[in-house]
Amino acid sequence: MSNSLPDPQTILIADDNEQDYMATSRAFKKFNLLNQTVRCKSGQEELAYLRHEGAFKDVKSTPGIILLDLNMPEMSGHETLHLIKND
Repeated sequence: MSNSLPDPQTILIADDNEQDYMATSRAFKKFNLLNQTVRCKSGQEELAYLRHEGAFKDVKSTPGIILLDLNMPEMSGHETLHLIKND
């Protein structure tokens, strides 16, 4: 039996606002969160990441947690969440 901890899962941050993203990153760093973070700046980009499409076709993992800004332009977080739930 191994005493090692599992690898931390990736956290996907979907937020178009640079200041909000930086504040979240600082909070993670302050609390020594070891998880890798990936940022998407739109709902469309987030869906491409989750579906391994376009620029994300070589992404092999699925995030363990998604932090989703509900007030993004073009495709709101609510619309994005609806599409994720239906995938």
